[in-house]
Amino acid sequence: MKAFTPADADEIYGAVTADITQYLSWEKPASFEAFSTSWKRWLSNMEAGTHVSLVVRSRSSSKFVGMLGLHGISITAEPEVGIWIRENAQNRHYGREAIGALIEWAFRTLQLKSVSYPVVDENAPSRRLVESLNGYVVGHRTHKKSETVEHRLVIYRIPTRLAANAAQ
Repeated sequence: MKAFTPADADEIYGAVTADITQYLSWEKPASFEAFSTSWKRWLSNMEAGTHVSLVVRSRSSSKFVGMLGLHGISITAEPEVGIWIRENAQNRHYGREAIGALIEWAFRTLQLKSVSYPVVDENAPSRRLVESLNGYVVGHRTHKKSETVEHRLVIYRIPTRLAANAAQ
């Protein structure tokens, strides 16, 4: 994993599909120009210290695998984890490994005691992933993704110390 840079934008945009964004809080941007608005915001948020946006790459080939973020740092005691893995890299445990590494970093560097991980209720693979990292349900909320789509989210809490141990 490494911090997002503008050099990653083309590769990321090319991997975003309707299937990928099905359970995300955003839709596929209509154009690369529209996507640039998003990644420029990622850079500003990282500079402000409120978010970390990371690019997940294969260790063996350095190919782009997905995106990982920690949102709300310095704004809340329990920042939110967000992740997506490109379609042809799913079911290979990249998500679990990436989240485990992020949580270990947050535990050591930010001294967080826990992180939150909102998951769309119907997203069984993500729910299994967070549960494998010792996440447990602490609540529910809804998220209006668009004018026609509203998701019911299950909010998990992942204790950083337990998650770091589970990821090893």
